[in-house]
Amino acid sequence: MCAVKLQVSTTQTGFPWTEVRGSPGKNRRSGTPRRAGGFSPRRRTGKTTLICDFAPRVDTRGSLVQEQTPVFVYPRRAGSVSSRSKTRSNDSWAQRSATSRMRLAESRTHADSGITRRSPLVALALLLGLCLGTAGGCAPSGGSHAGTSAAGEKQPGAKITIAAAASLAGVLPEIKERFLAQNPGVQVEIVFGSSGAFFAQLQNQAPFDLFLSADTLYPQKLVEKGVALPEDYREYARGQVVLWVIKDSPLEVEKGLQVLAQASVRRISLANPATAPYGKAAIEALKHYQLYQQVEGKLARGENVAHAAQMVQSGAADCGMIALSLAVSPRLRDQGRWYVVPPDSYRPIRQGLVVLRHSKQRELARRFVQFLFTPQARELFAKYGFSDPEPAR
Repeated sequence: MCAVKLQVSTTQTGFPWTEVRGSPGKNRRSGTPRRAGGFSPRRRTGKTTLICDFAPRVDTRGSLVQEQTPVFVYPRRAGSVSSRSKTRSNDSWAQRSATSRMRLAESRTHADSGITRRSPLVALALLLGLCLGTAGGCAPSGGSHAGTSAAGEKQPGAKITIAAAASLAGVLPEIKERFLAQNPGVQVEIVFGSSGAFFAQLQNQAPFDLFLSADTLYPQKLVEKGVALPEDYREYARGQVVLWVIKDSPLEVEKGLQVLAQASVRRISLANPATAPYGKAAIEALKHYQLYQQVEGKLARGENVAHAAQMVQSGAADCGMIALSLAVSPRLRDQGRWYVVPPDSYRPIRQGLVVLRHSKQRELARRFVQFLFTPQARELFAKYGFSDPEPAR
């Protein structure tokens, strides 16, 4: 089968590029050009979606026909092979496809060393891009300073991403602001969730630099599995559980957990005890006061303590057992009332952290950890109901 040259419509791409295809003709339904091998181009809002790259043009056998020719490479999608292509030899199509991809990768690699097969227009555009920062000519490659682009724009500095327990949703953003004020030029991104869910992700080297858990068990397990180093583990705070209701609730939470046994209480939200330490502490408190069997059918488990609070806000639950740090946060402080569950009714909620071994910004993450133990940060922890950890022995 000989190669056939097809003209791609300018209404589809904006440019009258040509391409060599081994499967001539058009799609019978859409009328769009059909790719060799039977893969049809994706369509979006009535137009063909094409990915254009400058690469050597090859025929259906993988032989080089002509260089410096734009080739459209369609993304492959599962199940997009037409019935007509199924009758062809899969091995031959795979060989031709592999050869084309090899040629395309080769052209991209050559671009780094200046030996490129791109068109003169693209080369001119690249040359103009190098000259943007100068008035009289092109600047040398070493002329720009670190942290600044050729156009004079400031480049972003080092960045760390933190996986944090939902109980820190109130205090950690404030700590972050104080940290950034003393460390200009760096970036800190915080993702909140349940400690157990983060633990499962971090075992597979999820892209986080620092893990702030709501307990000490998960960080210690990461150290045992080699995901973190022993010297990068620390206990940073201790939390408390509260029974929380919205302000206009008729439930008198001030009387303690005994009100949960009332018939008027139909749903009690709490974090999933299987993955959230605060949910586990709530169950322990209910068992301590011998209420668990009476209220077990009323329990509604959320993904984390923040989700448990949202269930009360939305009316899906009459009350919730959440973290004190969330109850006193600006978002919930004026919306509800709470009762602090006696700390002796559950095991202490010791919260630990660990810097991840696969982090590329371990030094910056360690600097953030050090800041968590400064007077400025400890003041904020106390403001949100956290107590200091016990001194290390």
